[in-house]
Amino acid sequence: MASLKKDGLCVGFPDLIVFGPDKVGFIEIKVEGEKQTETQKHVEGWLTTWAGQRYVVCRSVADVDATLTQWGWA
Repeated sequence: MASLKKDGLCVGFPDLIVFGPDKVGFIEIKVEGEKQTETQKHVEGWLTTWAGQRYVVCRSVADVDATLTQWGWA
């Protein structure tokens, strides 16, 4: 983790970045029962409100598939 932070990792940044034809989508992966940290919520707000990008919390591969379909990217 220290190496990743040294290389510029932003704490709270989503796990996956998906590039679509019109926007970028950000996906945070959480296991069932796990919640976003306050930092992750702050990053979500920044990405969606300020940057106008898509953001979702997914709990399974099926959730990711459904999200990409909903976004029109699958």
